[in-house]
Amino acid sequence: MPRAFEDIPRDVPALRQAQLISEQAVAAGFEWESVEQVWDKVREEVGEFESAEPGSANQAEEFGDVLFSLVNVARKEGIDAEDALLRTCDKFRSRWSVMERLAAQEDAMSLQDATTAQLVGLWKRAKAVLAAADTELE
Repeated sequence: MPRAFEDIPRDVPALRQAQLISEQAVAAGFEWESVEQVWDKVREEVGEFESAEPGSANQAEEFGDVLFSLVNVARKEGIDAEDALLRTCDKFRSRWSVMERLAAQEDAMSLQDATTAQLVGLWKRAKAVLAAADTELE
């Protein structure tokens, strides 16, 4: 008799493993009835993370539980968590690049010299620049 999840390769990204594990668990009947129940689980896991000793192995484990629960939200909503995170990483890189350009050209500074408030302002400006560019492409 095959063991659960043994056909899921351990060398694929962790989010992909989590999604595959979740899908197999669902196929075996282990599923929430609604996405609201999954969100309740996310909130429960966040509470456990926040209660854990900062910097402890338990806190790291609880963080993993939060991520796994979020993967279940993604699955329940028909979202591929790995692809979603990759798109967000690309979006972050693009915004950061625009921030660097804005800081150098318009503010005559580097991001390393910026205050948190300046970084937040640059982030908002970069987001607006990219949104305007996306609108022009439509």
